Amino acid sequence: MPHIPYMVPPPPGESALVDAIRARRGGRLLNLDLMLLHSPPFASGWNTFLREVRQHLALDPVLRELAICHIALLNAAEYEWRACRPTPNGSSRLTGLRPSGRCSNLPAP
Repeated sequence: MPHIPYMVPPPPGESALVDAIRARRGGRLLNLDLMLLHSPPFASGWNTFLREVRQHLALDPVLRELAICHIALLNAAEYEWRACRPTPNGSSRLTGLRPSGRCSNLPAP
């Protein structure tokens, strides 16, 4: 449990910021979003930054996901690793990516 409680998000239509985050996330909010909402300017900047990285970079999507997974491994960010890691059934084109070294505590695909 976090030391700071998660924000309780307003219902859809009451906050342009929360609606924008929901739109980028496909209608849902992650716990990360609920923490960032303690600082609306930070949450807004984070949402804009990630929208640009995920949707508007002129980069092959496989390379983009590879970079995101690599950063998740370097930072031992299990939540991000679980979101982008290769899956055992091969549904990701990032096969062969494995946690190692200080990241070895992350689950293997």
